Amino acid sequence: MKKIYLLGYLLIYASSFLAQTEYQKGYFINNDNQRTECFILNEDWYENPFSFTYKLNPNGEELHADIEDITCFEIDSILKYVRREVEVDLSADIGIENYSLQQAPEFETQILFLNVLVEGDLNLYYYKGDNLTRFFIKYMDEKTTQLIFKWHYTVDGGLAKNELYKRQLASYMQCNPQFRFQIMDVSYVKKSLVKLFESYEKCSGKPNMYYQAKRKGHFVLNASAGGSLSFLEVITTTGVGNYKQSGIYGFNMGPELEYFFPIKNNKLTLIIKPSIEIDRSGFHVSDRHYAKYKLNYLTLPIGLRYYGYMQNNRRLFFNAGVSFSSAISSGIDTYNKNIDNEPTTHAHFLPFTKFTLGFFAGVGYGIDKLAFELRYNGINQNLTNLNPSWKVRQNNLSIVAFYSFDFVKQSSEIQPGF
Repeated sequence: MKKIYLLGYLLIYASSFLAQTEYQKGYFINNDNQRTECFILNEDWYENPFSFTYKLNPNGEELHADIEDITCFEIDSILKYVRREVEVDLSADIGIENYSLQQAPEFETQILFLNVLVEGDLNLYYYKGDNLTRFFIKYMDEKTTQLIFKWHYTVDGGLAKNELYKRQLASYMQCNPQFRFQIMDVSYVKKSLVKLFESYEKCSGKPNMYYQAKRKGHFVLNASAGGSLSFLEVITTTGVGNYKQSGIYGFNMGPELEYFFPIKNNKLTLIIKPSIEIDRSGFHVSDRHYAKYKLNYLTLPIGLRYYGYMQNNRRLFFNAGVSFSSAISSGIDTYNKNIDNEPTTHAHFLPFTKFTLGFFAGVGYGIDKLAFELRYNGINQNLTNLNPSWKVRQNNLSIVAFYSFDFVKQSSEIQPGF
């Protein structure tokens, strides 16, 4: 139990560390049009923020800035937000039962930080928040206006789309007759709209600045091997009696497939680690019985891992998930003992249940292609369906070493695996 408390403490400590995100070089402009060079906390915002945290130097004090005081902020060449007072259509985007009965947008004036996707003579902005996804356009010094798209019900109860945004784009993108067909095909999604602006740049010859990071998930393959220390508790209503045993040493090895989600600066990953676990032990159960514990099983842990990146390709991480296990020729052999306290005749063989569900949690540290993890695994086993009076609980701590075969140097767009 002390080991579980220790791992819990390490997980809490690691989560508080990993909650921190990287400060990156940037600037902001205040209401007096004063530009301040600084380091901005890149939180890889899913929804558009109304404030941000920054430092004047990498080791300086954390400071906060709100939308009321800032007209623009940028993390150099990665992302940029500008403050705009805009008319936002608040018609529901999610759930057909929430769709409006009217075709026209239902505007409300709001002051927002809009995410700059394309900057040039013709600007494209993005807003995500309150279950809304909206795009805005601004030509030169004209007012920023929303590109209109909405689902709505018709008078006869059917569903229809207001795709006014295509006509809005066509009014600004005067290129050649064929380009109009590209506008008609564009979808009201970020990737499609940015691609249209790229095509328009080539057609018109007017250069643009693109701030949209190319976010793609990616896979990393890691090889792993490690040792484990198990703690066994057998509970039975038979005459053999209950017993506990610690100090059961084992070995595990196998590949690990890791998928980096294209969110949160590549800090969140899905892990799948099929492996082989082998444990052996022999111990005295009582004055009359001796037991041999044999465990061979295939495990398939599936879980989530969260990274905290440091300098020089170093990182801390923690992970947790569920583990599916399949026992192979595994169980507990019990023997009667003679007067010399030595096992003699075989008494019982109690096979483990073939399939078992458990859980795991771990913390680790990595540098370049190498990483090490301390992991806790918990498994409850019914020893046999034919003899339900036996049950075993196995907890183990393992130390696992990893080596990555697909290591990517840390950057602002993609982070390393192991």
